[in-house]
Amino acid sequence: MKTHDERITALVARLDKLSGQRALKIDRDTKARQAAIAATIDDWVADLPEGERAKFFAGIEAKASGRNRKLIEGHPSRPATMPKAAPEALN
Repeated sequence: MKTHDERITALVARLDKLSGQRALKIDRDTKARQAAIAATIDDWVADLPEGERAKFFAGIEAKASGRNRKLIEGHPSRPATMPKAAPEALN
């Protein structure tokens, strides 16, 4: 028969395992949601009128890091009439 301390140690180990499994599930769910949005957003943006696409891209570029902003600027649905970000804004 296990001692009280051994039972406590086993329970703590089990809780650690369960919490790790739960964290992995949350991470998988988050990644799945992000992939679902990414798979849908290009079609949605392409269907927007040019003025709405410009607002959309201006909004996400304002939140993006310099590197990501530069990548977003090359998106095929981004209106060509939009100005590129100034080089100092990309740092």
